[in-house]
Amino acid sequence: MRIIAEHLGFGVSAICRALTKQCRHHPSEVGMKLRSEASGTEAETAQLAERLPCPMAPRPSRREALADPSRGWATPSRSAHPYTAAVSEAELAELVRLYWDGLWGQRRLELIDQLMAEPYTRHSAAGTRRMRRADLKGEFMQYWRVLYDAVTTVDDQVIAGDRVWTRATMRGVNLEAGGTANVVTWLIVHRVLDGRFVESWSATLPGIDWTSPTGGLSPGHAAWSGPSGGG
Repeated sequence: MRIIAEHLGFGVSAICRALTKQCRHHPSEVGMKLRSEASGTEAETAQLAERLPCPMAPRPSRREALADPSRGWATPSRSAHPYTAAVSEAELAELVRLYWDGLWGQRRLELIDQLMAEPYTRHSAAGTRRMRRADLKGEFMQYWRVLYDAVTTVDDQVIAGDRVWTRATMRGVNLEAGGTANVVTWLIVHRVLDGRFVESWSATLPGIDWTSPTGGLSPGHAAWSGPSGGG
């Protein structure tokens, strides 16, 4: 004990009182805190010892800590977890509606800045790509030539956590094929973080209309030359 006291620059009796009163297990930790805050007198050391928590003391329960925040529990930030962005199901559904109606139907290019994260990860039949918004804008301008004035019907939609699962039927005009009708069935999952799409898994079925009585190939459809599982 004397060696510890001499090393830390405090009186032996003060160190003993601090350790006895606060914690027998970590004299070096108690001493270092005292040394950093006190001038070294025994009176000051004793006063500081009153304020030192014991490192080995039992941790308060969460209920006790919520009643008294000074007891040591820190409330975690919701934004620290990727799935805890405070976005309601209604807000998620609205994001998806803007994607189909605003971006595809009304060709509002500025919505890419509002809806898509930077970068945006797309998984499709073409593989996995990490895309910047500028790349997405260029691709959508090409897609609109193949599905011009697209009208999308959401046939099924499920929201689970930060993901929106959608089965949709899109109908439009293929300007590249002389204005013939085009139909595409979509199976797509969007993942949302901080109010934007950050990732998607998609498959497109060109010329397939599951909402038709035959449930298969749409008569008179044009060849699909748009996004290979884009979105």
